[in-house]
Amino acid sequence: MRRSRLFGRTLRGLIVLFGVYAAVTSIYSGWTLHTLLIREYESKALAIARAIAGADLESLIGRDVTTVQSRIDQFLGIDGVSYVLVADGRGETVAHTFVPVVPEPVRELVASLAGVRMNEVTVLRDRLSLPRPQGGASGGGGREVMHVTMPVFAGVGGFVHIGMDRGRISDYIDGAILRQQGLGLAFFAACAVGAWMLLYSISRPLMRLTDQARRVAVHDFSAPPDLPAMKADDEIGDLSRAMHTMSRDLAGLVEGLEDSVRQATAELGGALEQLSTIVAGMADGLLVTDPQGLVLRSNAALCEMFGLDADPDGRSVCEVFGFVAPAVRMVGDGIHEFAFETEDGEDIVPEAVVRDNAALLAFLDGADVPGQPMTGVSCTLPGPSGALAARPVTGPDQGLPQGAPCPSGTGTALRSGEVAAVRRDGTPCWVELSLVRRQVMGTTYGICLVRDVTERRRAQEALHRAHGMLERKVRERTRELSRANAQLMLENAERRTVEQALRRAEARFRGIFEHALEGIFQSTPEGRFLSVNPAMARILGYEGVQELLEGVESIGDGVYADPARRDEFVARMEEHGQVNAFEFRGRRKGGDLIWLSVNARRVPGADGATMYYEGFLEDVTMGHESRERLEHQAFHDPLTGLPNRVLFHDRLQMALKRAARRRNYTFAMLYLDLDRFKVINDSLGHDVGDALLKVVSAKLRECVRDVDTVARFGGDEFGVLLEETPTRGTAVRVARRIRAHLAEPVRIGPHEVFTTASIGIVLRTDQYSTPEELVRDADTAMYRAKEQGQSRFKVFNKRMREEALRLLTIETDLRRAVERQEMRLHYQPVVALEDGGLHGVEALLRWTRTEGGDISPAEFVPVAEDTGLITSIGAFALEEVCLQLRRWNEAGLPPPGVVHVNISGRQFMQPGLPHAVEMLLERTGTDPRSLRFEVTESVLMRHGSQAITVMAQLRDLGIRLCLDDFGTGYSSLGYLKRLPVDSIKIDRSFVAGLEHDRDGQAIVRSIVSLGLHLGLEIVAEGVETPTQAEMLASLGCRYAQGFLYAPPVSADDLAAMLDATPFPSTGGGVFVGGSV
Repeated sequence: MRRSRLFGRTLRGLIVLFGVYAAVTSIYSGWTLHTLLIREYESKALAIARAIAGADLESLIGRDVTTVQSRIDQFLGIDGVSYVLVADGRGETVAHTFVPVVPEPVRELVASLAGVRMNEVTVLRDRLSLPRPQGGASGGGGREVMHVTMPVFAGVGGFVHIGMDRGRISDYIDGAILRQQGLGLAFFAACAVGAWMLLYSISRPLMRLTDQARRVAVHDFSAPPDLPAMKADDEIGDLSRAMHTMSRDLAGLVEGLEDSVRQATAELGGALEQLSTIVAGMADGLLVTDPQGLVLRSNAALCEMFGLDADPDGRSVCEVFGFVAPAVRMVGDGIHEFAFETEDGEDIVPEAVVRDNAALLAFLDGADVPGQPMTGVSCTLPGPSGALAARPVTGPDQGLPQGAPCPSGTGTALRSGEVAAVRRDGTPCWVELSLVRRQVMGTTYGICLVRDVTERRRAQEALHRAHGMLERKVRERTRELSRANAQLMLENAERRTVEQALRRAEARFRGIFEHALEGIFQSTPEGRFLSVNPAMARILGYEGVQELLEGVESIGDGVYADPARRDEFVARMEEHGQVNAFEFRGRRKGGDLIWLSVNARRVPGADGATMYYEGFLEDVTMGHESRERLEHQAFHDPLTGLPNRVLFHDRLQMALKRAARRRNYTFAMLYLDLDRFKVINDSLGHDVGDALLKVVSAKLRECVRDVDTVARFGGDEFGVLLEETPTRGTAVRVARRIRAHLAEPVRIGPHEVFTTASIGIVLRTDQYSTPEELVRDADTAMYRAKEQGQSRFKVFNKRMREEALRLLTIETDLRRAVERQEMRLHYQPVVALEDGGLHGVEALLRWTRTEGGDISPAEFVPVAEDTGLITSIGAFALEEVCLQLRRWNEAGLPPPGVVHVNISGRQFMQPGLPHAVEMLLERTGTDPRSLRFEVTESVLMRHGSQAITVMAQLRDLGIRLCLDDFGTGYSSLGYLKRLPVDSIKIDRSFVAGLEHDRDGQAIVRSIVSLGLHLGLEIVAEGVETPTQAEMLASLGCRYAQGFLYAPPVSADDLAAMLDATPFPSTGGGVFVGGSV
């Protein structure tokens, strides 16, 4: 019995209704309770504020801090009161219950009322968010409060501010909703039980009736009736009784039908026996086929006709007829002709090729609509004689190609036809087939009568062959006569065509000669024009053809600017017989020089000697000049006109080749990069920048000789090739001369511009073989000069290449260091100077290459910052710190305090850093208060307000911030006050000079004093001697780190330190300032 689906649908409906009910009631109840509690809290806050303001007005007005403080402290015990604050009319705080200081949001609200006058108690802020308290159970309350303000004498005497804790409201609402939903759940359970009992009493009888209906559907009437259900006096009982009556009636009906079927079967058997007797006595063959062409029945006459030994039932039609090839030929004849009518009305009798049994039956059966295509049948026209050869198909090569096209026209397939077949003994025969289709119970069967017509077909074939031979002979003779007549007519027409073509060619040549745009000429080898066209005269500047023929006595002297080129032209003509695109400098009549191009050939006489030259002449002056301009643009800078990088490399290559040929030949290359050009270009505009580049180009040309090369590589980069430079001093003198010229001020419009250049110098040595190597080393030297400051030059040496290769190797290995797990973190303790206790640790990155040992951070960190790899490495370090904190916590080790993590400038200003840190903290479960990010002072100075925004976002996450290397930048006191930092670190350079440098002591004293007055934590790094530690403690510094206490150690070694004795302390260190 199947499970009831009615109960499941009802239960799901109840669940949905209950969910909607619970959600609506919860939302409405929560909103109602929230509104009532807010009003109650507002009333309570207003009552307290009035009580404080009216209790002792003289103390409020007289700023009696002790009396006011004692008065407001007694209200902290009232339920819901988070804080109380009293301020005067100027917005200054008189007394408060916060510890230790008033939070910034409250201070801003109080300050906003300075000078404001109001007469009524006001809810100044309905929802005010406060930071968590740093100590003590009182003051500060919760995270969200309702801020109420009571004016004293309309605000002249001050204000009383009350903070009501909103957390109590949320707790009460949550409890009320929970109780209400518990009652709703109990009510739902009771409804579900009641629904189950009701539905079970209905669905169980219905399922029994369903099972009984399925048995009746398969004619199983043996199942007993469901008596309990039939006796029920309800709708289910009526349905059960109706089902029982229907089952009984169906049983009787089925039994009657079975008796009728048995009687009809007996009658059909008798009829089939009579039909079989008739078929067996027929003289013609008979077979019955299914839709696939397989024989279902046949008679004895068919077996005798084809010499079959056994009953062919179950075989295919083609197999019965002895078709051994994949196709058979059928030819229409007499009244059973398969005829086509062409477009001109001619009747033709094609041969039809049938590809399979089904196609054979379809061909004989035909289509009901004339012209309907038949699948598997293709036709070909008869041979030239018009007779069709009747022959059996005995191999695939004798058949017609499958898919051969039928002739154009409309064909009609008949229901009878003649087929060439093969008997069992291999003798061919022709049979006439008559096919009738009958459809029985949706299946179409074929009934085919077969008659042997072999003798008749042989007589017809002999007649067709004789007729065909006669027709072929007549057509052959007719074709021979037609060919002879056509040949005579063709020869006569060709003669007339040749004469007309000659006349047209002469006229066309004359038109081309006279109107051609190119010059056409005939000349003697000695240099005389025989004939020219008008275009030739125009090109050479003459008025007409006759003037040119009379005015030019010698082509070499009158046309060629260089007569030697005429001799070269004649030599080529005599040697090769023709010239193509022979260009030379020509002279016009007025003396103007132009570029000409000649295509000509030599015309020999009967004896092989040259008769004359003939050809075409074209003015190519414009193309030649365009080519020269393109070549100049390809190798020169369009702005300054200097050679570009391509031409400069080409001249470097030639200099290298000269140096390889001449041992005493030397040269030098200078690579220049303008300082501050980007500032000038961005501030004054690109027009001023372009003008400055032109001035610099002119100055560079003035500083070198004509044999030297000055090139512009692009942007503000230039190259100088100094030829014949015997010593290094020569190149240095040129560099100094360039530096001095460029340092002079330049007036560009209304602007006076100053610029300098950083110069890299490379001297030619045997180790250079390509221009790229020279440019590379000059570029390296230039960057070394730029690192030392502006307006410097540097001569390349071997150490620069080694340093560049070393940095490249570090960069390459650094890209895979994280993947190879070569990076690891060490931790250096931060110690309290007063008692030697562990205050925290600083995470420091270490790199040990698989091949090459340890690499100092001073080496790989700058490379990582230059290449941008510092972002991924910094992310790895931050994640590793969070994971290590989790491992220490899981191992049950005491926490090491706050972990300092260095954040590079590139990583700090990366978009989305606060969000990425938040995701990392959630993924690793790290407490943000255990982390302190260290950012250098230079990063904050460089990025300004953008950096402060990022720091504020990190501070909101709960992460502490430290200003690293403090004192090395140029930040002002006012700027420092804006930074949301918790601590500052004194740079190790100041700590190192404490013992012997009074200026260093003064700087450290100022830094400590500044930090303490701003409420910041002071950490000194690089402490290495006890004297330094004592001096720092005496100056008021509370924390230090350095090798005096411990070097950076691994996480495992640090874990062992956590339970060790305290680090060395200063004993009675002095501490100045308040709480940090």
